[in-house]
Amino acid sequence: MTELGRIYWLRLGLRWLAVLAAVWLTAGLVSALAGRPAGPVRAGGLGVPAVTIILPALLLAGLGLAAIRQRARDRLRRDPRRQFSAGQCREGLARAGGICELETGHRRRCRRPATHGVHFFPWSAGGSTTMENFAAACARCRRLRGRRCPSPGAQRRLEERRRSYFPAGAAATVGERNPISGRAPAWLSG
Repeated sequence: MTELGRIYWLRLGLRWLAVLAAVWLTAGLVSALAGRPAGPVRAGGLGVPAVTIILPALLLAGLGLAAIRQRARDRLRRDPRRQFSAGQCREGLARAGGICELETGHRRRCRRPATHGVHFFPWSAGGSTTMENFAAACARCRRLRGRRCPSPGAQRRLEERRRSYFPAGAAATVGERNPISGRAPAWLSG
């Protein structure tokens, strides 16, 4: 699995874990507010209120701290130069044939004219401002994209499509992430 794929699946898993913990906490709070009896105390002293309210609340707090740590690490990975240069945009749009490289519905390539260069792996998540991370995009795809990390499948499909229209000998790989720059505080290392 590539580094970008590992990042995607880790973030998706943590997001779903947070959703499940929030549902668990909501169900526990609704149950507690409805006045249902707490039931017998379980072995170890944990009763139903502890299981239905305290544990999901602690899980959500831990996931929140992990998200704060990840955002701080992403900030340390950011390229000092956010925008692609005019030369990079000309080169990237030319190698894409002036057509948007991003996907629309049904995992097909968008057919609109490309007018922008975007980071395939988002700059806000540490994506580099290099030609390997450049993707030609139309105004609509650029606007809808947001700061979401692309899936490994989207990365693979774009690389496969690029082989059909890139010049011979040009690297068709996509996605690049910067290393952590500078000296990171101890709580961010690891």
